[in-house]
Amino acid sequence: MMTGAQWEHGKVFPIYLPDIKLSPYRVAHEPKRTPKAPALPWKLIEPHERQARINHSKTLQTLANLGGLDWGEALAVLEDRPWRRMGAQLAEKAVWTLVAAFTNPHSRMAA
Repeated sequence: MMTGAQWEHGKVFPIYLPDIKLSPYRVAHEPKRTPKAPALPWKLIEPHERQARINHSKTLQTLANLGGLDWGEALAVLEDRPWRRMGAQLAEKAVWTLVAAFTNPHSRMAA
């Protein structure tokens, strides 16, 4: 799993994982023991700002400040479509497929 720290170029957008509890105390006082949530390259999600506003009535920056989107919400934004219920594992796989295509546009993924 990639985390925001692993993106080498610029800003990232967080993926919200409800099972990772990030209390302000823990982040401030135990940074090495604080789990890192996955993050997407900002430049991947930025062109989908309009869909984020349609789906969530908030800007991407506001959503990021609030902790990000879950896998299904992020996939809906990236695919420029309304959110619909979807299994987290399926949505996560689809998002990472989009990330891989974005970060390595010259690779060909077998269908």
